[in-house]
Amino acid sequence: MARRGLSRALDGVWNSIGRPSPFICFIFAVVLFFLVTSGVVYDMVVEPPYIGTIRDPNSGRKMPVTFVPGRVNAQYIIEGLTSGVFFCLGGLGLIFVDRALSSPILSKDKLLVGGIGVGLVSISYVILTYFLRTKVRRYMI
Repeated sequence: MARRGLSRALDGVWNSIGRPSPFICFIFAVVLFFLVTSGVVYDMVVEPPYIGTIRDPNSGRKMPVTFVPGRVNAQYIIEGLTSGVFFCLGGLGLIFVDRALSSPILSKDKLLVGGIGVGLVSISYVILTYFLRTKVRRYMI
């Protein structure tokens, strides 16, 4: 079966690029995970403000707000980016725990890597739950 002209032309390009290393693929996956979990597509379509403002009932001054109160399906840009960072930290913590349990490293180092992993997962869970409680009053109370 004869190959088409464009396919033959692209063979030289693909052969010169080469296969990316596993670490480059991992970085690409983490960046893609961050972009998806932080809602970058939503931010590009809806174009929300970076942060919001509300009026203080006592003084009448405008105060900055980082979370859209009462609406789970809306976000400010800073809210999405910080949530994406903590989702990535939680995922990194799970990778650390997996590395501590599966790799043949010293016991002391396993404990350190596993502890860092459990700490990252715990911190990201607590902060993301706080973010959700800030958005939705009386959530999980």
